[in-house]
Amino acid sequence: MGRRLPDEVVSQIKLRLDLNEKILHIARALKVSRDVIYKIQLNFDLWGQPYAPPSVKLGRPSTLLEYQKLVRDPWHSVKCLLILLYRGCLSSLRANLRHI
Repeated sequence: MGRRLPDEVVSQIKLRLDLNEKILHIARALKVSRDVIYKIQLNFDLWGQPYAPPSVKLGRPSTLLEYQKLVRDPWHSVKCLLILLYRGCLSSLRANLRHI
């Protein structure tokens, strides 16, 4: 994960994006890459801030092992097979069909 830009640079990017200045002109003026500006623009569109908020996994970790989840939810294996079939992973599908 890269470093964050200084707040002054981020505010300049936001200001220039709001004024519909071209990305290439912003990148040259502020000496940052176009990819960074595109990413910050996307984050402003999605989150309303220059960087995505931290994602926190809520709840406690699962105490069940993977094979226990399969026994508990018999449709889980069917769902997995359908996903594999949809993605075209036929070799994985054949291997999983042997276990049924």
